[in-house]
Parts: sequence; C-alpha cells; structure tokens
Amino acid sequence: NWARGGELEIDWNQEKYWTLHKSEPDSRLWYFNEDPLINSNHFHWHQLLSNSEQLGHNSHSSNLDRRGEMFYFIHKQILSRINAERLSVGLNITEPFGPDEWSKPVYPGYDPKLGSGAVDKYEPRPAGASMFRSDQRQLKRDLASLEFAINEMELKLGGNKVKMGYWNGVDYGISGLGDVMESYVASQYGDLHNGGHTIIAKLAKTGSEGVMSTASVAMRDPLFARWHKFIDDVFQGYKKKLGFYQDADLNFPGVKLTGFTIQSEYLSVKNELMTYFNHAAAIKLNSLDFLTDSTNSILLKYTRLDHAPFTYTINVHSKQRSKGMIRIFLIPANIQKTVHMDITQLTIEMDRFHVHLTEGDNTFSRKSSESPFFAKQRPSLKELQEKLRTSKMSEDEFNWAGCGWPREMSLPRGKEEGMGFQFLAVLSPLLETDHFGIDWTDLSRRSWSWCGMRTDKGGMPDSRPMGFPFDRPPPLNDWKSLLLKADGTPRRNFLHQNVNITFTSDPWGLAKK
Repeated sequence: NWARGGELEIDWNQEKYWTLHKSEPDSRLWYFNEDPLINSNHFHWHQLLSNSEQLGHNSHSSNLDRRGEMFYFIHKQILSRINAERLSVGLNITEPFGPDEWSKPVYPGYDPKLGSGAVDKYEPRPAGASMFRSDQRQLKRDLASLEFAINEMELKLGGNKVKMGYWNGVDYGISGLGDVMESYVASQYGDLHNGGHTIIAKLAKTGSEGVMSTASVAMRDPLFARWHKFIDDVFQGYKKKLGFYQDADLNFPGVKLTGFTIQSEYLSVKNELMTYFNHAAAIKLNSLDFLTDSTNSILLKYTRLDHAPFTYTINVHSKQRSKGMIRIFLIPANIQKTVHMDITQLTIEMDRFHVHLTEGDNTFSRKSSESPFFAKQRPSLKELQEKLRTSKMSEDEFNWAGCGWPREMSLPRGKEEGMGFQFLAVLSPLLETDHFGIDWTDLSRRSWSWCGMRTDKGGMPDSRPMGFPFDRPPPLNDWKSLLLKADGTPRRNFLHQNVNITFTSDPWGLAKK
C-alpha cells in the first residue's frame, strides 16, 4: 500500500521474506529458486511458447520451430542447473515426484509469501499435504496413455499417425511428444505436465492455488524440480528406445580438437573459475509475479549469484576445409551414481556456435557472454513492464526481449573450497538439413538456443537433437563413454578440460554494509 506512482523498497534478505525455515535443507537454494531473474526468464520463455495470438499470425507459438522439443530441452537444462546448485550446497540430486510419491504426504511445506495480482495471495502449502485420489487417478491415466504411445513409437494427432524415431541425425518424435506433454495441441493423451502443476498448486485444498500453477513464480517451489525430474524421466523413456548414439552420429572424420582452455577475467590461472554473491543486487519491477498492471514500482534489493566472466579457447586441426558446430557442456565431477541419477540431467549446455574450419590449425576464442543460451543486452524488467503497460511494445516483443537464461548466473555456485567440474567440447559436422545460408552475425545477437527460432525467420539453424549428444543416455550412464569409438580408440572431435569453480560469499564486504 503506497502512493500511486510511488516506489516501494524491499530488502528481500530479511527473515520475514524467507519462504522456507533455515532448518529445511532446501532453504540452502533460496538464492537460486527465489531469484527474480530466473523466475522472469521462465515466465518469458513460457509466454513465447504459449503465445495466445491467433493461429495464423506469425508470432503464434505454433510457428516456433520444434516447439515441443524446446519444451523438453529447456526444462532438462533447468533441471541440470538445479542439480548443479544442489550439489554445490551439499544436497543430493533431485528425486522425482512420480507415481510412487503421489499417495504420500508431501514435504516440505512451502509459503511463497507472494501476492497474486493486486489483491489475491498465492496459497501456502502446509507440510504433509496430500493429493486427492481422484487427482492421482487422473495423472496415472495420462501417464499410461503417453507411455503406451512411447512403447508403440507412434503418436495419434488430429486423426493422423505420426511415427516417432531417429533417422540421419534428426529426431522425428521428440517435438510431437513435447507438444502433447505440454498440451500445445489437443490430443488423446491428457494433460500430464500442466495437470500436475495445477494439482500440486491445489494441494492445500483450500480452493486457492499455490505458485505451481503460474509460470512466473512456479520455480520458487521446491516441488518444481521434483515434478520436472519426473516429466523428464518420461521423455527419457522415449529417448532410451532410440538406443545409444553410434560412431556415425558422433564422429567428425579428419577433425581433431588439440586444445581447450578456459580463462577467467578475474584470475590469472587457467581453468579456475570464480562465483560470488552480489549483496548489492537490485532490480526494479512493477510486481514480484511480473503480472500486475500497476503504475507503482518495487525496488527489490537482494543477494544474487554472480560470476567472473571467462573465455573459451579451442584449438582444432582439420585435414580439409569444412563447417561444423561446437557444443560446450559443463558436468559436475565425481558424481555419485544413485538409482535416480541420469547424467543427461546433470549436463549443462553452456554454448553452441557455428565454425568455419580451414585446412590445418584453427583457433577459436569465445567469451562466455556470447552464448546463445544467455540473455543479451536488454532493458530492465521494469522498463519492459512499463513499455508493455503503456502499449509501447507488443506482448510478443516484450517476451522476446526478456528471454534468455540470466547471464549473471551462467555458472553454478560451486563451493568455498572449490568444486570440480568438467567442460566438454564437441565439434560435429553440419547435417544436410542444417541451414547453411543463415546469417550467423544476426544470430549472435539472439538467444536462439534458449528461446528458439520462428519458421518464418528460417527456423533452428541446427537440426541435430537439442542437447545432442546428451539428449539421450550414453552407455553406462557415463559421459566419458562417448570419448571412445566402438573400437576403443579416442574420439578426436571430443575434448574435455578439468575446471575448478570456487565460490566466495562476500568478496567485497558488501554484506556487512
């Protein structure tokens, strides 16, 4: 309650805003789950892919190339990032909120302490809340119908049968499966993903809903990660049926990666990276749920994870002139294998970019901020909200401008004593279905790997499966198995580098001010 046109200042680090008690292990992820940049990214991304424009309009989400696959891939990436943060703060990786859990009391409880719009409040979920049996049956029916389609490797959409499978480097099933999982298209397969979000949001059984029903705030709930671990496991049921990638999929004949180093801007030693808490972080918003149409504003002061920018340098020797795609992944070292561990849910794709290879030696240097996964330079969220409110930009322009994983949080937190990770570089040849004539200079200004591409803008420039080769489990559930060919010799177009990520809580003493 403040004057119209005024500004309310909130120090979000105060105890009264905590959404989980400090005794709850998941409270260690406060800095990540509650971060407004992460939540606004999730909101903008879903707005893009669920655009309500008329079907024939070029900004309608049906015109996003491989829309269903984008849903699958981006949520796998979010899950991988959550798992890296969990390991950083001493927690186990995410366990699924699946059928075995639906009949049990749910812990922990969660109180978002957020309003919904101008009047309502997101409902807290008490510890020990349970799911109605009717809701359990609904989710099980929807799950069974999807699993049947996966087992048959066939989807029935609009009276047509769509075969799922993989041919010549392209996955022809995943986008259709994503479309029905997210209910982008009406189908006989129910509403598993969205229905689960709504059911979890109503676990308090008061008639009001919690944050899980709203994309702008759903990631705050600890159950978000568990639900999406379950959803990704369903997708993995399909990916596993495709089998392991073979040498023909993974090799790049005549090409060898000869060097791979990472240099931090703040540190002189190579392959040493730094993260820290920025205790002076601030952001202006119209509302914390990004939804309220208001002339007022909020200046939110909080602690944000940040990092020292860094640069990749990759050396390549090629026997011929060629074109390729470099993909860079970040994987925690020394992962303990458990029944729920899936290496594809721990592998963060950090960068993806096109290269021209000349005969002989090639060197590519690239700043971390250039990645098409991260948000580019853009107006503040407050400025975007104000332009949308005053009709100075369309809803479509608003969503594209706000899309991209926050650059500040490019790296997982790591540990005070240092935490081992592996960077893996993979150089693959372009496929015949890739867009050879695309303007890569224009693409460099877009977060195309995270936010997608419209078909009227040329579509995705990379036709391999999103996340390749970690879109499906490798042999032995071990990423290192991909480093060797079937005959046991090294795969020369793959190269990994050990790195150490060291976290500093308060490098400049700002927390004391």
